[in-house]
Amino acid sequence: MSDPRPPAFPEGVQDATVEYRPCPECGQAMARRAYRKISGVIVDACLGHGVWFDAGEFERVAEFLRAGGIEASRKFEALSAARRERLMRDLGFFRHLPKYGSHFF
Repeated sequence: MSDPRPPAFPEGVQDATVEYRPCPECGQAMARRAYRKISGVIVDACLGHGVWFDAGEFERVAEFLRAGGIEASRKFEALSAARRERLMRDLGFFRHLPKYGSHFF
């Protein structure tokens, strides 16, 4: 299986300037979100009108999915949750909870 993470920038792009674009429907500034956190694709999202793709982003998401990105993302999320809980325990945040774990993460 190939690596599901596409390059950080499309071929030929050296740097990317952060730009909060207005929603094409309502004109409000959209949030920038990393698609599935490990895909390397940043999409623009409007709370009222959904996700909008810039040129080439849809194709990059499709390639991420074809390369097994959903399963890789699930593994990453599970590992991240376990690491977050371990860190929180080490810092003493769960002293009041039973030893078997928490349901917060």
